Amino acid sequence: MYLVIVGAGPVGDHLVEMALEAGHTAAVIEPDSTLAQAVAERHDIRVLEMAIGDEDVVAESHLAEADAVIATTSDDATNLLAMLIAQEAGVEQRTSTVNQDSHLAIFRRLGVRVLADPERLIAEHLLNMTEP
Repeated sequence: MYLVIVGAGPVGDHLVEMALEAGHTAAVIEPDSTLAQAVAERHDIRVLEMAIGDEDVVAESHLAEADAVIATTSDDATNLLAMLIAQEAGVEQRTSTVNQDSHLAIFRRLGVRVLADPERLIAEHLLNMTEP
């Protein structure tokens, strides 16, 4: 499976690692040069140092060939734009983190699979692990 991952922060970096271990191929889109370089040094994948809205992003990432696009940034606007661009490119599997509950409906109307409020989910998981 070919995955395009938007965001090379901690979630995106771990996602790349897990995808590669599972035998998938991936490309990462990340405008921050430090994050882009770090993920490129750790993984043998295509890393595009550009914003999701750049006019060359579809061609450079081979987005139309992707089996899935996963947006992992902490900015819902960036994630939403990634989902819209993926939809226009014909990518059926679109998944995104959504950081504000008030934005969930917009993502769901687009048919995006969502992981809402990831920090809260981590906190809940940590608490559940701690309780006897």
